[in-house]
Amino acid sequence: YTFSLLDLTGRIVHRWQVEPKDGDKVILPLPEGLPNGVYLLRTGGGKIVGKVVLVR
Repeated sequence: YTFSLLDLTGRIVHRWQVEPKDGDKVILPLPEGLPNGVYLLRTGGGKIVGKVVLVR
């Protein structure tokens, strides 16, 4: 599966390629240096599946 992290302008700021086993949870580590803000999590099929609010 492919997951993309997008900023609010729609620009991809990070992408993950994962192969979970049946029933496994997927943990997507955030890249270091990512600025505080609101991001959207999108699947490879284009569906937005979550919102990430980053405050460090």
